[in-house]
Amino acid sequence: MEIEKIIAWKEDWMDFGGLRELCYRFRDRLMINANTYKIMIPLDYQAGIAGYNSFLPNVDPTFAALQMHNIASNGDFQRAQELFVKTIDMYNYVTGRGSTSIIEFGKETARIAGRPMGSERLPHKRPWPSVRAKLREFMLQAGMTVK
Repeated sequence: MEIEKIIAWKEDWMDFGGLRELCYRFRDRLMINANTYKIMIPLDYQAGIAGYNSFLPNVDPTFAALQMHNIASNGDFQRAQELFVKTIDMYNYVTGRGSTSIIEFGKETARIAGRPMGSERLPHKRPWPSVRAKLREFMLQAGMTVK
C-alpha cells in the first residue's frame, strides 16, 4: 500500500470480514471496488467500498449498476436492501448452477433484455430453454427490462 501509483483495489474475496478490514485500513488511500456476485451491496457500501462489479450492468445498466450504486453510495441502505432482495433469487440461481458460468448467464440475461450478444464461443454454451425461462422469471420479479 506504500506504492503511490496504486490508487484502487478490486476485491474478489467474497469474504465480508476481509473486505471490511480492507476498507477500514485503506479506504482513505484507495478506491475499493467489490466483486461480490451475490451482491452484498448494502453491507459492502456500509463498509466503505467505492463501487462494485456485476454482470447486470450489461443486462440493464440503469436498474442494476447505476441504481444500486447511487442508492447505496448516498447512504440509503434501506432502499439498497430492498433492491438487493428483489435480485437475490436470481443471484442464488446464477451462482448455484455449477455447469453454467457467470459469462453464459450474463450473455443470456442480456439477450432476454433485448441486447444481442452474438454467438457462443467454446467452452461456453447457451443455457437450456428451461434455464432461460427461469432467468426471465427472475428478471421480471426484480423489475428488470425484459423483451
